[in-house]
Amino acid sequence: MKVLLATDGMPCSKPAEDLVAGTLWPKGTTIHLLTVIGPLYADGDLPSEVRQTIWSQATRGADQHLRILSERMAGPGRKVETATVDGRPASEIVEEAKRLAVDLVVMGSRGRGTFAASLLGSVAAEVVDLARCPVLVARSARLGRILLAYDGSSEADVAASLLETWPIFQGLHARVGEADGRRDQPDVAERVAAHVGDLHLQGGLLGIGRAAAAIRALGRRFWQRSALELGVSWAAMAHIGIACPDIDRASQALIDWVEDDVVTGPAWYVTDGGVVPPERPGLGVELDRGALDRYAEAFREKGELTYFDAA
Repeated sequence: MKVLLATDGMPCSKPAEDLVAGTLWPKGTTIHLLTVIGPLYADGDLPSEVRQTIWSQATRGADQHLRILSERMAGPGRKVETATVDGRPASEIVEEAKRLAVDLVVMGSRGRGTFAASLLGSVAAEVVDLARCPVLVARSARLGRILLAYDGSSEADVAASLLETWPIFQGLHARVGEADGRRDQPDVAERVAAHVGDLHLQGGLLGIGRAAAAIRALGRRFWQRSALELGVSWAAMAHIGIACPDIDRASQALIDWVEDDVVTGPAWYVTDGGVVPPERPGLGVELDRGALDRYAEAFREKGELTYFDAA
């Protein structure tokens, strides 16, 4: 694993330094320590020899800090490298992360005051936006509880995969929160051992597959709820249950209650603990137009009904 720690030696960088020093990284990890010396003067009227003196002093101070820091980072099976560059901090950090092909960038955040402390510093915010790898903005010296903000995007899938596979996250408390601002009640979430998905509500086959992967990354089980087993949804449930390894628990099915589905051919009843879908392309079903017409007529006469309503 390759980790890039960007630090300027200021107090705002200390949580990031302490976090990297105190984390148990996988054997063979290389930690790259980087300090970027930004513009040191506001105008270009300073004599060149003055600018050179200022830059040399800043470079010596940065190099000394990195030497001391590298001693803290050293450990069995771990390699530490240092670099001091000059330029625009955010741009240089992103470029160095790209050049070194690091797996993770760790840095601090400049926060001043109650309001500003809740925001990322401008450098950290730009690195988060532009870096091609994950960026960890440290506000404390250790990793604690994790909230995975999952919105079904490919980026959220990557985050879920990292939580599942990276050793540094193993053993930490984590939970999934929807990225629309809603939050689970913590006392309820603590007791949840499994999550129930609905392919109608979670974006179909691809959406429920992503949700299952995210839940599994948190060490919890995932299964499907009944999805109106009238043929089409039931076929989708069967396919996702077969194809998605993250669903490791039997799903809820009400297929035995169905007297008249809306697909041709015999019903896909559960036999010997499972369902064998047909070899046809797609979901493997064909709509029964006559059944659709009967359901449409029943809807016009009686309105919407559920399994629990009288016929």
